[in-house]
Amino acid sequence: EINRTIFRAYGWGQIVLGAILLLLLYPQAPRDTFSLVVVGCMLAIVLILAVVVTPLIISLGRSIDFLPRNPPPPGMQRFWMLHGAFTGLDGIKLLAGLVVLGRWIFKS
Repeated sequence: EINRTIFRAYGWGQIVLGAILLLLLYPQAPRDTFSLVVVGCMLAIVLILAVVVTPLIISLGRSIDFLPRNPPPPGMQRFWMLHGAFTGLDGIKLLAGLVVLGRWIFKS
C-alpha cells in the first residue's frame, strides 16, 4: 500500500507542478510557443497517467497481490503491460522536459 500511495502522490504532485509551470510560461513576453506546447503535452501525459493508468495499475495490483506466481495469475500480463506503458510515457515526459530545459539553457 505504501508503493500505491507514493504512485498516487507522484502523479498528483506532478499535476500541480505542471500546472504551475504552464501558468508561469503563459504570460511570458515574447511567448515561447514551443515550450508552452511541450509543457502542455507533458501535463496531458501526467493527467493520463494519474487519472487513467495509475488507478488501473493499483486496482489490478491489489487483485493479484497475494496470489502464487507460478503459474502466473490471470491479470499479470495486463499488469506488466500497464506498468510498461506508465514507464514509457514517464520516459517520454522526461525527455520532453529535458528538451525544454536544454532550449532554455542554450537560448540565453
